[in-house]
Amino acid sequence: MEADRFYERVSCETLILRAKHGLLSDRDIVMPDEVVERMVREIPRASRVDFETNHFILVFDPIPERDRAILDFLAAQ
Repeated sequence: MEADRFYERVSCETLILRAKHGLLSDRDIVMPDEVVERMVREIPRASRVDFETNHFILVFDPIPERDRAILDFLAAQ
């Protein structure tokens, strides 16, 4: 089952955090730019923030810019 068939059914504000780099190379990016562009286009009220890192670091390392993006997103709700 492809998740994209549910994009239009997402009814809440959505923040997409995207790492621009893959873990081992730029060929293993978890969410390629084209995918995130489509998500933002098809998920109502979606927004995105890109980071110059990989997804592992984005999730597990302290990143003040990520934290600020999340806090700003939540404060706007």
